[in-house]
Amino acid sequence: MSLAPPAKGTAPPASGLPLSGLLALSTAAFTAVLTELLPAGLLPRMAPALGVSEGRVGFLVTGYALASFLAAVPLTAALRGLPRRRLLTVTLLGFALCNA
Repeated sequence: MSLAPPAKGTAPPASGLPLSGLLALSTAAFTAVLTELLPAGLLPRMAPALGVSEGRVGFLVTGYALASFLAAVPLTAALRGLPRRRLLTVTLLGFALCNA
Protein backbone atom coordinates (compact mmCIF):
# COMPACT_ATOMS: atom_id res chain seq x y z
CA MET A 1 0.00 0.00 0.00
CA SER A 2 1.35 3.42 -0.92
CA LEU A 3 1.46 6.36 1.44
CA ALA A 4 1.47 8.82 -1.44
CA PRO A 5 -1.59 11.08 -1.70
CA PRO A 6 -4.02 10.23 -4.49
CA ALA A 7 -3.43 11.99 -7.79
CA LYS A 8 -5.69 14.85 -8.79
CA GLY A 9 -8.88 13.74 -10.49
CA THR A 10 -9.05 10.32 -8.85
CA ALA A 11 -11.94 9.34 -6.64
CA PRO A 12 -11.29 8.33 -3.04
CA PRO A 13 -11.69 4.63 -2.29
CA ALA A 14 -15.23 3.49 -1.56
CA SER A 15 -16.08 3.06 2.10
CA GLY A 16 -18.00 -0.21 1.91
CA LEU A 17 -20.32 -2.15 -0.29
CA PRO A 18 -23.06 -0.34 -2.21
CA LEU A 19 -25.84 -2.37 -0.61
CA SER A 20 -28.70 -0.91 -2.64
CA GLY A 21 -26.99 -1.74 -5.94
CA LEU A 22 -25.98 -5.17 -4.70
CA LEU A 23 -29.55 -5.89 -3.59
CA ALA A 24 -30.94 -4.73 -6.95
CA LEU A 25 -28.54 -6.93 -8.92
CA SER A 26 -29.16 -9.93 -6.64
CA THR A 27 -32.92 -9.54 -7.01
CA ALA A 28 -32.61 -9.24 -10.79
CA ALA A 29 -30.42 -12.35 -11.02
CA PHE A 30 -32.77 -14.34 -8.77
CA THR A 31 -35.80 -13.30 -10.81
CA ALA A 32 -34.13 -14.14 -14.12
CA VAL A 33 -33.08 -17.60 -12.94
CA LEU A 34 -36.48 -18.23 -11.38
CA THR A 35 -38.25 -17.24 -14.60
CA GLU A 36 -36.14 -19.67 -16.59
CA LEU A 37 -36.28 -22.63 -14.18
CA LEU A 38 -39.78 -22.40 -12.69
CA PRO A 39 -41.66 -23.78 -15.73
CA ALA A 40 -39.71 -27.05 -15.51
CA GLY A 41 -41.32 -27.73 -12.13
CA LEU A 42 -44.76 -26.81 -13.42
CA LEU A 43 -44.77 -29.11 -16.47
CA PRO A 44 -47.25 -31.59 -14.92
CA ARG A 45 -49.74 -28.76 -14.33
CA MET A 46 -49.14 -26.93 -17.61
CA ALA A 47 -49.58 -29.96 -19.87
CA PRO A 48 -53.25 -30.70 -19.07
CA ALA A 49 -54.12 -27.00 -19.12
CA LEU A 50 -52.72 -26.73 -22.65
CA GLY A 51 -54.09 -30.11 -23.72
CA VAL A 52 -50.72 -31.56 -24.70
CA SER A 53 -48.19 -33.98 -23.23
CA GLU A 54 -45.53 -32.96 -20.72
CA GLY A 55 -42.89 -33.63 -23.36
CA ARG A 56 -44.40 -31.11 -25.74
CA VAL A 57 -44.59 -28.48 -23.02
CA GLY A 58 -40.97 -29.35 -22.21
CA PHE A 59 -40.04 -28.35 -25.75
CA LEU A 60 -41.48 -24.90 -25.02
CA VAL A 61 -39.26 -24.55 -21.95
CA THR A 62 -36.27 -25.84 -23.93
CA GLY A 63 -36.98 -23.36 -26.71
CA TYR A 64 -37.00 -20.46 -24.26
CA ALA A 65 -33.70 -21.57 -22.72
CA LEU A 66 -32.13 -22.10 -26.15
CA ALA A 67 -33.22 -18.66 -27.34
CA SER A 68 -31.74 -17.10 -24.19
CA PHE A 69 -28.48 -18.96 -24.76
CA LEU A 70 -28.21 -18.01 -28.43
CA ALA A 71 -29.05 -14.34 -27.82
CA ALA A 72 -26.75 -13.76 -24.84
CA VAL A 73 -23.37 -13.36 -26.53
CA PRO A 74 -24.49 -11.34 -29.59
CA LEU A 75 -26.55 -8.98 -27.42
CA THR A 76 -23.66 -8.52 -25.02
CA ALA A 77 -21.34 -7.63 -27.90
CA ALA A 78 -23.88 -5.32 -29.53
CA LEU A 79 -24.76 -3.41 -26.37
CA ARG A 80 -21.35 -3.11 -24.73
CA GLY A 81 -20.95 0.56 -25.68
CA LEU A 82 -24.10 1.70 -23.86
CA PRO A 83 -24.13 3.02 -20.28
CA ARG A 84 -24.51 -0.01 -18.02
CA ARG A 85 -26.84 1.46 -15.44
CA ARG A 86 -29.34 2.74 -18.00
CA LEU A 87 -29.10 -0.50 -20.00
CA LEU A 88 -29.75 -2.60 -16.89
CA THR A 89 -32.70 -0.40 -15.90
CA VAL A 90 -34.31 -0.59 -19.35
CA THR A 91 -33.66 -4.33 -19.59
CA LEU A 92 -35.21 -5.02 -16.19
CA LEU A 93 -38.25 -2.88 -17.01
CA GLY A 94 -38.71 -4.77 -20.27
CA PHE A 95 -38.26 -8.06 -18.44
CA ALA A 96 -40.91 -7.04 -15.89
CA LEU A 97 -43.35 -6.00 -18.63
CA CYS A 98 -42.88 -9.27 -20.51
CA ASN A 99 -43.46 -11.31 -17.35
CA ALA A 100 -46.42 -9.31 -16.03
